This record gives sequence, C-alpha cells and structure tokens, in this order.
Amino acid sequence: MFQDVIFKGVPADQLLLANYTYANDRLAQHYALPAGTVTGTAMQKVTLPAGSHRGGFLTQGSFLTVTSHPTSTSPVLRGKWILGQLMCQEIAPPPNAAMAQLAPPVAGGQMQTLRQRLETHHMNPCAVCHVVMDPLGFGLENYDPIGQYRTMDGTLPVDASGKLPDGRTFDGATELEGIVAKDPGFATCVAQKLYTYALGRGPEGTPNHMDPGLLQRDADSFRASGYPMAELVTAIVTGDTFIKRRGETP
Repeated sequence: MFQDVIFKGVPADQLLLANYTYANDRLAQHYALPAGTVTGTAMQKVTLPAGSHRGGFLTQGSFLTVTSHPTSTSPVLRGKWILGQLMCQEIAPPPNAAMAQLAPPVAGGQMQTLRQRLETHHMNPCAVCHVVMDPLGFGLENYDPIGQYRTMDGTLPVDASGKLPDGRTFDGATELEGIVAKDPGFATCVAQKLYTYALGRGPEGTPNHMDPGLLQRDADSFRASGYPMAELVTAIVTGDTFIKRRGETP
C-alpha cells in the first residue's frame, strides 16, 4: 500500500481511507473476508465490499497487533501512535503520580470493559494526556489484540465511539480514519517526516531558521493538491535547505 502511494500516484490520505487492502489466503481468513476472495500465499490487492471493517492502515492486523499488549488491546498505545506518527503531536511522559495498573475487571460486582477501566485515568493527574490519546484508541476497540474484528469485549459490547478535546466525534475505525486524514496535522506530519528523512535531520524551529516556513508551505500545497506524494518529494528536494549548505560560522 505504501508503494502505491510512493510510486503509483495513490494520494497519501488513502493510507487511511483506502477501500482496498493487501492479503493472502491466510490473512484474508484472519480478516474474515468472504470465502474465495483470495487464494494462494502471495499478497494480492483486494477491493473491499461496502461496509467492510478493513481498508486503511489503522485496520491492518500488523499495526493493531504491535500497538496491543499480549493478551489485551491498548487504546493508550494505539492513540499515542496515531498522535505521534500521523499527527506529530508529542505526548509528555506520565507524571510520577501516574497509576501503574488499571482497576480490576470486576468492580463493585460488575464486569467492566477495558474502556471503562481506562476512563478512570480521566479523573487523576494523567487526564491531561489521556483525554487526548484514549479517544483515538477507543475508535479501534472493535479490533482485538491481534487485529481480528469483534463486537464484544468479553461479555460486554464494545463501545468504539470517541470525542476529541475540540469536540469532533466519531464512532468506529472508518470515521476515526476520516477525521485523522482530514486533520491539518496529518499533511504537516507527512511533510515533516519526509523532510527529516530527506535532510537527515529534524527541522529546526528557531524563528530565524527557514525550516518552519518551507515545511508549512510544502504541507499546505500538499494538502491543497490532494496529497500527491510525488509533488511533496519534488518540493522538498528542490527547496533551499536540500540543495544548499549553510555557511560556516566565522
């Protein structure tokens, strides 16, 4: 899918919004695709039916597995990954008073979902970060620790809705991916990461440095043009910071 974006002209936002995926016969079974959709061990491009629970990167088993714990999902890890890797928002380390463990799954004689147990973080010093991270991760709670789709967390129904601090709401992975793809931070983050890769260093944020201005220009153009990766590459490698060297300090 990433090669499609880099070499085949697929807009970069389709990493999140794609109506297709790549799978072989085993992965197709894991994804519960209709029988016979894929045969053989080679990875194949699969156009997904309407209403499918797969599509963009956030619904791929690989991502969902590495952002989970061995025996449970982790909305915190998933939400933090989305913020850091797709929106370039840094999350501060947890405070010393952070809760090291969640409440038990049974509280007051009532079973609780992982989401309900995590929401206790919103009432302690951790809240300032968890109210930003956790809602993003909650949007992926329909996927278990190895990325299989589910509607139940144990004996309780999954709640995959979320509300961001700015008031935007979503329900489930598809709506979550749509929000991230449209967020201005996504285009800026893609530009920043490619810029860092191209120059071999992170952008400098000092007011008299040209990095912020060039990055914002490239990100705005990238977004306005419909996320064409080739144009973003061209803009970066023809910019002054790529083709020129700074003079040495006398």
